[in-house]
Amino acid sequence: MAILVKPHSYAKERWAQFKQQGSGVLFFFSGYARFNWHDSPEPQSYIHGEGDNDSKEQEDWVEYLVTDMIIGPHWRGVKQVCPIVVVGGHSQFSPDEADAMGFEVINIEQINMVQIGSTRRIELQVKVRVRGGRFGDVLSLAYQVTAYGVLDNPKGDEGLFFGQL
Repeated sequence: MAILVKPHSYAKERWAQFKQQGSGVLFFFSGYARFNWHDSPEPQSYIHGEGDNDSKEQEDWVEYLVTDMIIGPHWRGVKQVCPIVVVGGHSQFSPDEADAMGFEVINIEQINMVQIGSTRRIELQVKVRVRGGRFGDVLSLAYQVTAYGVLDNPKGDEGLFFGQL
């Protein structure tokens, strides 16, 4: 059974938009969902292994299901979505003792459109696993998404178009 976690925060996304025939746009965006360290007081927002570094338990994979990963601009509707998610950052306090250290994104479990106020956003649910002791943390998940649909007005301020600082 996977442990449910949510991102702690997000880096500012990078956006690119291409007009298509009709009313839709092809939209590309990328960013990072951040998670807390293993000693955070918010256990629902960290991803780490189990066991002491030299223990047999540190060899066991611990699965997490990342939910509420709300990303991208604001939409009226989306017709197609094509995401990729990878581990963007990992920390290991004792790499010389964590012989079974490892981490991976297993699957994008679901892609949802969620209503937030008067607009809709994309939600990814991602299964991740990690091992190598409780001092091995996944610090961020990086994502890149291609989506086709109709943007809301305003499209939000979660990202910047290339060249804007």
